[in-house]
Amino acid sequence: MLHLFIINPKSFPDKRQMKSFIDSVSEHIGDEATVLISRYPRDAILRVHTFLKHAAGAGEKARVYAVGGDGILFDCLNGMVDFPETELASVPYGNANDFLRAFGKENVPLFRDIKALSESPSVVTDVFRCNENIAVSIAAVGLEGSAILITEKLTKRLSKFKFLRKLIPTLYTLGAVVVLFSERLRSQYYFITVDGVDYSGEYMDINIGNSFGNGGKNASNPYAMPNDGYLNAVFVRKMSFFKSLASVSQFTKGNFEKSSRNFIHIKFKEMTATSNEPIRICADGEAFYARKLDIEIRPAALRVIAPEGVTYKPFKEYKGIPL
Repeated sequence: MLHLFIINPKSFPDKRQMKSFIDSVSEHIGDEATVLISRYPRDAILRVHTFLKHAAGAGEKARVYAVGGDGILFDCLNGMVDFPETELASVPYGNANDFLRAFGKENVPLFRDIKALSESPSVVTDVFRCNENIAVSIAAVGLEGSAILITEKLTKRLSKFKFLRKLIPTLYTLGAVVVLFSERLRSQYYFITVDGVDYSGEYMDINIGNSFGNGGKNASNPYAMPNDGYLNAVFVRKMSFFKSLASVSQFTKGNFEKSSRNFIHIKFKEMTATSNEPIRICADGEAFYARKLDIEIRPAALRVIAPEGVTYKPFKEYKGIPL
């Protein structure tokens, strides 16, 4: 068994900590481990793919460890697309490790134990296609996509200062508040089909979840589970600035049921959306623009390494009642 560790160096502002981590990998796994440092966003996609291609050619099985946050996890996942037998682990050192919260917040620190993780089993996990990308956690359209662009700029500045890094999860909410001032973004019209049903209309935001966590501490999609064969969408209807400002807290905490007139909740498998304006999309923390959104669930397409006895835990139990 080969073990490939892909490290996002930005997750280690103290380079001594990164060296200590690499030494730990060498100590516990030895010659079967390969450590690569990601040089820039999406750099790891090709490097993971190349490693796995060589491993397959040599008849070797492999595990990939994404060391950092959700961004490096996204890169590793997309590098594994042609290798369905490869198992993936998330090793939490990033500013936000939203996907791992699906295992329970109290269990996230367990994923830093490299020796235990290298010997742990894996759990069946759904992923989804978001246009040409593969994601495992969330896709956000509209205000959230725009907010993340703002958040990324602020995060780059704060991450240089170790004592300010704890403020980073709060920036996601701050970014959302900032973009609420744009009336155009609060009322963008989308032509939407979900599992063959028309949901076209004006929406501020559309949150599509395979797991509930996003934004460091939020749970905008509280019924999403990474192993139930479905995606969940929360559509946020057009609202005035002050009304939307009052709803942000309910939405980010997963309490949108308290204002059901402003939100639509759908459990689904396929979605397409277009708009006359560019669509702002964020998939697992990676923000981009597109003219069309094409979403499709891929059930049980991935195996995620998790410590013995640890599995996915719901944020809220789904009652099967449309909201």
